[in-house]
Amino acid sequence: MRLSRVKHHLRDNFERIPNYVCKESVDRYRETGGRAVKVDSLEFEVAQVEHKELLARPGGGFEDKALSSLVSTGILGTGAFASQPMNLFVVDRARVTPHREPGASSEEGWDYDIPAFLGAYLIERDGVQMSVGVRGTFWVNPESMELIRIEERIVDPPPQSGLSASNTTVGYARMQIGNSNVLLPQSAELTAVHLDGSKMRNEIKFSGCREYVAESTVHFGHAVETPPVVKKK
Repeated sequence: MRLSRVKHHLRDNFERIPNYVCKESVDRYRETGGRAVKVDSLEFEVAQVEHKELLARPGGGFEDKALSSLVSTGILGTGAFASQPMNLFVVDRARVTPHREPGASSEEGWDYDIPAFLGAYLIERDGVQMSVGVRGTFWVNPESMELIRIEERIVDPPPQSGLSASNTTVGYARMQIGNSNVLLPQSAELTAVHLDGSKMRNEIKFSGCREYVAESTVHFGHAVETPPVVKKK
């Protein structure tokens, strides 16, 4: 089957990616009345360590801890860097069907959904974690089966999350990491709409990726309160 070949090709890529770290640059915007105002620019180091996504301030140590330790206001997302393709192609949590609308001739689309009960996607706010379902489409090159981008939205966010919608788009390309030439995220955009109609948009770029060799132990701590965020495990 065509889908089996596509998923096998992408599973092979994401399973064999070595531990690596990249620079993550985030420009955050607030949109009201059709006008976007830049709020701030943030820089992080983001790593995939044993298929787990970790975030740190530049020069800081990587720890598995809440985003509130890095930023206390606004929207900050995790998962676009490593967890999203792992959920789709390695852990295989998604139900996948052919995309119904034709795309560009150079793209082949596959729709997917992951229900809330699988618990792969979380919104965290005020110390409370809420599982949500997601739906999306991933696009591949029909000849090479290389991943081009993933477009995703959360389904029916609970009112206590403070969100009415959240959408993420991630673009991919091949990069050299150590001795491996692998597909990695190049850029992403996260848009979140609050219940009051206000909108936040994050434009994210990844650069300077290299193989990650830990000089000290990576600590895995307990989760604490974070700003509203879609978090992929």
